[in-house]
Amino acid sequence: MKTQSIYGAKLRPSERALKQRTVAYRIQRRRRASFLFSAGLVAAYFAFVLIVTSRTPALSGQLLSGLSVAMLLGVVVILGCLVMTSAYIVWLGYVQRAHDQFARRGAAHES
Repeated sequence: MKTQSIYGAKLRPSERALKQRTVAYRIQRRRRASFLFSAGLVAAYFAFVLIVTSRTPALSGQLLSGLSVAMLLGVVVILGCLVMTSAYIVWLGYVQRAHDQFARRGAAHES
């Protein structure tokens, strides 16, 4: 039976097809998550811009001396985007560790 190496592991055709499907699934999941996170960031920025441009009188009210509603909303948007970006980075690290473990298991089958 012919074997082929994937991640350093010699695999039979049926095992190779399973690993390729699994890797393809992981790539698809990662791509989908990156698009969702990106869409969330873009939506937050556009919502902020639309609110600021359409509700100027309401946003010019002072909450504290020197702090308007628009300034507070801007800070909230920036911090929200930082949190979303951090969450994506943490999630991506988790996925990468899982992928590395998957690859190591494939290499262990070789020996």
